Amino acid sequence: MDLTELMNTDDLLADAEANNAVSQRLIHQVEHLSNLCQAFYECLSDAGIDNSTITRKLSEINERTNETEYATNGFLTECHSCGKLVSSRHSYCTSCGTRLTKSFIL
Repeated sequence: MDLTELMNTDDLLADAEANNAVSQRLIHQVEHLSNLCQAFYECLSDAGIDNSTITRKLSEINERTNETEYATNGFLTECHSCGKLVSSRHSYCTSCGTRLTKSFIL
């Protein structure tokens, strides 16, 4: 193994370690947000707000996000599973959870 290959291996290892650190931070953030959502959901349930009200509010938020996205870039993506229009920033449908392909709708 020559010096160039050795340096390249060191660079790859450093990149892998950095990516692992980022992944661990993201996992921690997702776990924290999941717990936060659970706490909010339980508080709302305790206050008598049912799941359909929460789902309706989430749908309203998604619609506002789509309107903002369309106003900003003019692109939305149509979910091939449920047909909903979703912000082109998303990788998954915010309505049904299907992984999106990036076919843009004007």
